[in-house]
Amino acid sequence: MALKDIKILLRDRGSLVMSFVVPVAFILALSLPTLAASSGSDAILIPLVNRAQGDPLADEFIAALGDTGGLDVQVIEAERANALLREGDIRWLVELPEDFGRMGLDHQVTVRLIAHPDARPTTLESIERVLTGVAKGMAVNHQLLAAFEQLDVMMDAAPAEYRVFTSETYIAQARSQMENSRSRPLVSVSETQALRAGRELEFGATNLTVPGFAVLFVFLTAQSTALSIVQEKRAGTFRRILASPLSRSSLLLGKLIPNFILCLLQVVFVFAVAILVLPLLGLDRLSLGYDPFALLLTTVLVALCSTGLGLFIAGIAQTPTQAGALSSVVLWVLGALGGAFYPTFLMSGPLQTISSLTPHAWALRAYNTLLVYGGGLADVLPELAILAGIGVAFAAIGTWRFSFE
Repeated sequence: MALKDIKILLRDRGSLVMSFVVPVAFILALSLPTLAASSGSDAILIPLVNRAQGDPLADEFIAALGDTGGLDVQVIEAERANALLREGDIRWLVELPEDFGRMGLDHQVTVRLIAHPDARPTTLESIERVLTGVAKGMAVNHQLLAAFEQLDVMMDAAPAEYRVFTSETYIAQARSQMENSRSRPLVSVSETQALRAGRELEFGATNLTVPGFAVLFVFLTAQSTALSIVQEKRAGTFRRILASPLSRSSLLLGKLIPNFILCLLQVVFVFAVAILVLPLLGLDRLSLGYDPFALLLTTVLVALCSTGLGLFIAGIAQTPTQAGALSSVVLWVLGALGGAFYPTFLMSGPLQTISSLTPHAWALRAYNTLLVYGGGLADVLPELAILAGIGVAFAAIGTWRFSFE
């Protein structure tokens, strides 16, 4: 039975494309923005219009903005900048006002961030935070120097014996400290990657996206199992097989084995492409973690759960149309809720709760623990136990509802 279905599957080119080519196509399609970004500069281009040309404070602000990591500041003329913004050639524009140099306690100035409707909100938020940080730093420095100047006016009214320092001394010392703070900040931020058992974890975005799509299409394979069973029942070949000296359990097992093998091959193929092909395109290489046995066991349980889901669909659906429609809608929705497209740890509270009801979520939690956090078998045992329980439940309900007639 299993060999017969495997031969049929190998002749079904559409099913093979869906099982092996489409997952890779999804991964490459979602990786195109990363490829485009990696082909150019990593810095965010900041077009800037300086309406306070020649003002020392404006030049200081532009220099401080340029010293910020990850930004490429380019000063351009106002007319050209507005034309580029209207045409959509640039997505945002920073504008310094003419009165920028008059900033003070009695005069507030406004730096404008002009955004194109198609600008990415996350990038705009990052730029706004940088602008706010640089502006606040300049404002504090400017107010500090202004305070020293006011202190000098107050010292002029004091007796001569109390005039130990002049305003020039205060301001020179303050400027020196400000310059030192830029090159030697009091607080620095250091970025390091997680370590596990003394080993550095090689992590990239691929470790999140590849398992997500692998799990999505492994569970979509359950549709093929369900359709194969329902179509054989509709064609009457099931009755002929039942007339042979073959038990019903052996019959079902023979129908499910090809699905299980296909699921394993899907994961192996997708992971192999992520290891061997994606680095050639400039993308991150998939890291397989530090526990091969835990990774193999996770993959086997995911394949078994998909196989049980296929039996569950076959037990509920009465016609190939029902099996196709039910599996397509349910499996794509479950994949989305389970984190195949968007990691569950970035979802809001209610969505995280709902995602916990899907087998995809538990499979991806296990893969993330192994491939992203460098965990081992002991770390994923709860996820694997729940995944195995879901698979057993699918198979039990599918067998109970299954009709051999």
